[in-house]
Amino acid sequence: MTSPNALSYSRFAAIGASLVLLSACSSFEPDPVRCNERVTAMELGARSSLLALETGEPIEVRLNGVSASCINFETETYIDIKAGLKVLRPQSDIDRVAQLEVPFVVAAVAGDDTVIEHDAFGFKMALSSDTRTLYPVVEFGITIPLDGRAVISLTPEGLQIK
Repeated sequence: MTSPNALSYSRFAAIGASLVLLSACSSFEPDPVRCNERVTAMELGARSSLLALETGEPIEVRLNGVSASCINFETETYIDIKAGLKVLRPQSDIDRVAQLEVPFVVAAVAGDDTVIEHDAFGFKMALSSDTRTLYPVVEFGITIPLDGRAVISLTPEGLQIK
């Protein structure tokens, strides 16, 4: 019969070995690196005027900074993008909640400026009745060629890209 101490030591050793194996497996995935220079915002798409969904009031939206981190693989790079927005409600006399969807377009561009892939999506949000300015952060990702970059843009209305 095994003593209680020997049994607890063997459990402790098994747990320790499992933790070592799990941490070793996580080290095989590449570490993300900062790559802000690989994301470009189009000048014409840095600002957009939208209408709130229910109230119809005008809302001004602009890109307010972009940060990116990349994970490089053998033939491509995945970019995780965080786009800061400044959302301004110019008519402060409206006391209702303003709901809106901020439309984005993101494109993967190769080193020779050929568009490889593009996608359109919307970021839904709401401004409370007492909020005039809001600074949300939108997170999304795209896979690009090793020598490529990502181009992002706001659009005045949602697009269907095929």
